[in-house]
Amino acid sequence: MISFHAESRGTCCCGAAAASSDSPAPRRQPNASIGRRAMELAGWLIPGTLLAFFPKCPLCVAGYVALAAGLGVSLTAATYLRWILFALCICSLAFMSSRLIFRRLRSSIAPGSAGG
Repeated sequence: MISFHAESRGTCCCGAAAASSDSPAPRRQPNASIGRRAMELAGWLIPGTLLAFFPKCPLCVAGYVALAAGLGVSLTAATYLRWILFALCICSLAFMSSRLIFRRLRSSIAPGSAGG
């Protein structure tokens, strides 16, 4: 059971002793909040899902636009819209991948551990 009064009892929610104010070791803060983790997950899921269910023909794109927005588009506009959505999904996934790779590289190289 998670306790919200961890500081008053001297233990945190996992049962370990909490750091006191005179302790030299600071308490660890979580790396990311739940909202930030949810946004990161959505950043991966939305473009991935769009690519998985991506319509292969421009007529299907026009049909989806008509169903979603009640707006009819021409075949030429649907073709351009299809390529724009495809490029946006690929760019978004490439950005998320590069950000994850750089974050992992940065965390694996600790400050002061670069030897010569």
